[in-house]
Amino acid sequence: MMDFQRSTYLRIAVSTIYYLLLKLKIIRKISLPGIRHSFQVRKGTSDTGTFRQVFKEDQYKFQLDGTIESIIDAGANIGLAAIVFSNKFPNARIAAIEPDQGNFELLEKNTSLYNVLNIRGGVWNKNTYLEIEDRGWGEWAYTVHEVDQPGEQSISALSVDEIMKRAGFEQIDILKMDIEGSEKEVFEEGYESWLPKTKYLIIEMHDTMKKGASRAVFKAISKYNFSFQSRRENLLFTNEDLVKK
Repeated sequence: MMDFQRSTYLRIAVSTIYYLLLKLKIIRKISLPGIRHSFQVRKGTSDTGTFRQVFKEDQYKFQLDGTIESIIDAGANIGLAAIVFSNKFPNARIAAIEPDQGNFELLEKNTSLYNVLNIRGGVWNKNTYLEIEDRGWGEWAYTVHEVDQPGEQSISALSVDEIMKRAGFEQIDILKMDIEGSEKEVFEEGYESWLPKTKYLIIEMHDTMKKGASRAVFKAISKYNFSFQSRRENLLFTNEDLVKK
């Protein structure tokens, strides 16, 4: 099997070809250099855009130092980021959380051959219940809101502490977060127990979906020794206290 890092340029080139075929709605099963197993996307959906971001644009290409053993993929969608992390860090265990049922079903299929714990639910600042909102932005942009009582359409809301507990994590080496505005609630309260234990935070902000989201994130981050860089839509925060250990 070709090494993940050495195959990067070839993978991007092949991804460009696949992206064009996806745009033409010709294929749905994909095999890429450096990726151990093939995976599926849904033709004619926002999966094409997700594929473009993750593979063609290589948006999770950050230099991460130290051992990576525990990863939380918050807002896992159909599992493409989890696939990248599984191939780049083959010894890591991943907890992938996704609220939408259709996305979750494909997430389970795409990650079935990797060391991934899939959890259907939404990431929040406490364990409660949420309902999904479809604002017409496609399968990659469902939002959620909290409800007082669980109903037929509600899903479980999970705090990061609860996810760590289920996965058996004492520390989070990578927390990838793409949760369509819910980062506002996640970083407004309850972060004090898990944020200092997070080595790398890779996050996409969504102020257009929920005002004050980025403000909440930066306010919480500022209380700890994190450095910062960006790549396309993603921001990378590095916990310098943990990286030095």
